[in-house]
Amino acid sequence: MEDFTRRGHEDEIAKNLALKCIQDMLRQSGHNLEEFQLEVPDFQMIHRLIEDGEDESSDEMQAPKRRRGELMVAQLNVE
Repeated sequence: MEDFTRRGHEDEIAKNLALKCIQDMLRQSGHNLEEFQLEVPDFQMIHRLIEDGEDESSDEMQAPKRRRGELMVAQLNVE
């Protein structure tokens, strides 16, 4: 989670991104978050954040665009 907060994400977003990374690693080894009693990431929140930032100017959006890109990459299914 700390990696994502250092990149400028809010705590709740950072938590969900960290959970997504953990989920991907566990999935690669044939496990899932539920086996370790971890929460499932809130992808609806991530989608809303991506959609909310679409209409701002490009000069103001460099850092947020990077964060949106990270959010999108985090949502990819690794199988």
